[in-house]
Amino acid sequence: MSFRKSFFKRLGLFSFLFLFFALQSPAFSQEESDYEAGYNFWAEDKPNEAIEAITKALDSGTLTETEIAASYYIRGYSYWEIDEDEKAVADLTAAIDAGLLNDETKGNAYRLRGTAYWILGDEEKTLEDLTTSISISPDPSDPLYRRAHFFLSKEENEDAFGDIFILATQLLEYFIYFFYRFI
Repeated sequence: MSFRKSFFKRLGLFSFLFLFFALQSPAFSQEESDYEAGYNFWAEDKPNEAIEAITKALDSGTLTETEIAASYYIRGYSYWEIDEDEKAVADLTAAIDAGLLNDETKGNAYRLRGTAYWILGDEEKTLEDLTTSISISPDPSDPLYRRAHFFLSKEENEDAFGDIFILATQLLEYFIYFFYRFI
């Protein structure tokens, strides 16, 4: 057998063995593809499909702790989008309690959960979660807006004005920054 034929034969055997063992690894498991599919459905704004795929991934029991926290966040966000607020609260609470979310995602989880609590009628938890979201979010504009709206709905105008003033100040800072940057 020539060197070239034996080289390609060995290369073919090596490729087969690599693919065989690689496909057996957890990185190529069905559960991980359910996790990835759930994330992709969520990113494509398909909440029902995301919920189904993430639930399969969570039920598999093979996800890492970080993937579990992210899965609860994605599923909670998806439940929130389709107005299943009790389920959203449960999953967002699980994601927050895992303690593995970065500040931006955790702030968003508190914002979403606070909004769900508001819809469910729990004003104390609404205020607590929106305030927490404001304190940890890199950009607290949205939770400030929601908290101001919450205060206005309760006719607590002074508190609402405080949040609106902060928002107006941020908007003015952005305007000044862009004005001087582009002139």
